[in-house]
Amino acid sequence: MTADEMARRTWLPTIVFAVVPAALWGFVDWQMALAGCLASLVLTPPLWWVMVARRRTVRSYDSLLAGGVIGVVTQVAPLVVLTAVESIMRHGRNRQGDFGAMETIYTVIAIVALPVGALLGGVVGMTRRTGRYTARLTASDEERAMRTRHDG
Repeated sequence: MTADEMARRTWLPTIVFAVVPAALWGFVDWQMALAGCLASLVLTPPLWWVMVARRRTVRSYDSLLAGGVIGVVTQVAPLVVLTAVESIMRHGRNRQGDFGAMETIYTVIAIVALPVGALLGGVVGMTRRTGRYTARLTASDEERAMRTRHDG
């Protein structure tokens, strides 16, 4: 795997998972929109690569599963980090009931992020299967296309 290949196969899901949730969060809380966008920019490429892009063929359920995982991880991770930092800043002192409320918020966000992420992953996976978003064909892709034309 080269960095060029990884970038070529993960740029679209990275943009989709950064922009769409940020736009949705933008209506509610711009700080969460920014945190989710940054988390998406950092976490989407490696997760998409491991779950979808490194495979030669894309299966629908791979992109749906990857989208669901990326959706949940990129939207819940910033909240977990912010809660941990806030707790550390208060030197471990916590008002009673904070964690129960935060667990409820995390659960609600995860319940929403899972289907939205799966839908986004499915759409990105379909575009990859049709080859619409690859920046350019590699030499092996061109050879395979030539063989298919001659065989068939």
